[in-house]
Amino acid sequence: MDITELLRSYDEIASTYRGLMIAVDEVAWSRRYADLSPSRLARALRSIAKGMRLSRYAKNPWRPKKKATKVKKKKFKHVATARILEQRKLLANPGKC
Repeated sequence: MDITELLRSYDEIASTYRGLMIAVDEVAWSRRYADLSPSRLARALRSIAKGMRLSRYAKNPWRPKKKATKVKKKKFKHVATARILEQRKLLANPGKC
């Protein structure tokens, strides 16, 4: 097992732990499952999972993406700031050029 697999499994365990801490009260968890061995805990969790109705937790069905609407571009031509400043300078001082 390389380091990426170890990190991936650690991340899965950490996220599962966070989810369990949200879903199950800590006192209730420790009263019922804290003393179980890993294999007995796995058996208990499997028996709970067998009784679940998965259709209740179904995700939305896959649909093709909607095509993005095209954004109309503004119809103006870009002008460099230096060119605008030069024109203003010429307009302000018409006799100095």
